[in-house]
Amino acid sequence: MLYMIKYPDVQKKCRDQILEVVGEDRDPVGKDKDNLPYVMATLKEVQRIATIAPLAVPHLAVEDIEIDGMTIPKNAIIFPSLMSVHHDPSLWEEPDVFRPERFLNNDKFVKKEGFSAFSMGPRICLGQQLAESELFLIFVSILQRFDLSKAEENDELPVDGIMTGITQQPKNFKMCFLPR
Repeated sequence: MLYMIKYPDVQKKCRDQILEVVGEDRDPVGKDKDNLPYVMATLKEVQRIATIAPLAVPHLAVEDIEIDGMTIPKNAIIFPSLMSVHHDPSLWEEPDVFRPERFLNNDKFVKKEGFSAFSMGPRICLGQQLAESELFLIFVSILQRFDLSKAEENDELPVDGIMTGITQQPKNFKMCFLPR
């Protein structure tokens, strides 16, 4: 919601696509994902730039391994940094810029190597599918029914999160849900 308020042009593009595909008279369903590429790209970009879980679950090195000239010894505990992957300039052009279009190719949604909001490999989050479905349905339902805006015109909307244990969350902010 924070990014939709901060980037009203993105909110409008998402809403326009939602109203064109889903309309106002029915609830969104999972099958709508395929016909909402800009919405899907926006959701992925928010998850990338505002990584909720900056560190993946710990891993254990089962043998000595060398990476970029550094040796990781057998039995070392490794905490993969998903945040560093999501902000790696070798994977993402201008990684600190919010740009949903990076997940589009010829107006079609594309998965990007390096996107790892739910970790990666054999230890990927078991709840990924459910979380993505819920995120999609809630996001589309909200934009279908409401205009999102700042509570006060002069409110600042900082996007740098704060760590709360092992997760990152946005700083407190106020917003308005204006029925459409």
